[in-house]
Amino acid sequence: MIGKISKHLTFLYRRFNQRNEIRKIKEYQNPTLDLIVDSFIKVKSECFEKIDTVAFQRQSEYARRLQKDDSIVSYEIFKKGDFKKVSSIYQKAASPYVWCQFYYFLIKLSQTKNFLEIGTNLGVSGGYILEALKHKHNSKLITLEGVSDLKRIAQKHFDSITPPENFEIILGLYEQTFQSVLDKELNYQLIFIDGNHQKNATLEYFEKLLPKLSSPGIILFDDINWTTDMKEAWEFIKAHESVNYSIDFYKLGLIVVDKNDQNKNIDFALHLSN
Repeated sequence: MIGKISKHLTFLYRRFNQRNEIRKIKEYQNPTLDLIVDSFIKVKSECFEKIDTVAFQRQSEYARRLQKDDSIVSYEIFKKGDFKKVSSIYQKAASPYVWCQFYYFLIKLSQTKNFLEIGTNLGVSGGYILEALKHKHNSKLITLEGVSDLKRIAQKHFDSITPPENFEIILGLYEQTFQSVLDKELNYQLIFIDGNHQKNATLEYFEKLLPKLSSPGIILFDDINWTTDMKEAWEFIKAHESVNYSIDFYKLGLIVVDKNDQNKNIDFALHLSN
């Protein structure tokens, strides 16, 4: 009960202090920070162009189909006899639409061409990512998934958005496939880490992916306040010597790495959605 009260007080304070925090972010005059704030404001204000609205409608329709889908997904790669309905997986694991819209604008408003996602799941967030990337020349989404049934579902959805050369779903357990990502001759402007909510795994992804991140670049971490473990991981990450700026959105953490900026470990806090 105390934890819930503290959480809601945090949200109230961030909403009340939002204008002041945005003003402070703008004072640093960092183009990547400005991009993040502009994307944040577009989602909060629902300031969408027709092309955005059409893309969001397509992805919302996909979400509605998932909510009604009672087909079974096998998780036996992790545990024998473990099966779940697609509708149940969607309810528990899919990214909320406001966050997906945020990823969309981070890509649309930037020079981002290559996006790496650790954790495909049903392809909900990936659908929004591809909606933004498909209008960029020579762009690509690389995404990792360990469950073959989830890969099949996401693949079908991605195929409906863009040609297959614009994305790659790498199938397999992360300990078996992660190295293949590191070996690719690709650097990423945006990386979304959402596959393993454990401290050690999150830190391993972060440290090994830093050399694959373009400068300036952004890394997003899901559920940074989910457990004590993840809170500790987030504290380590935002204090890392390579990090210029971090923004704590409570559910999601975001860092900016910019080798041309002398500022280090500057922290901000905003609120988009629980």
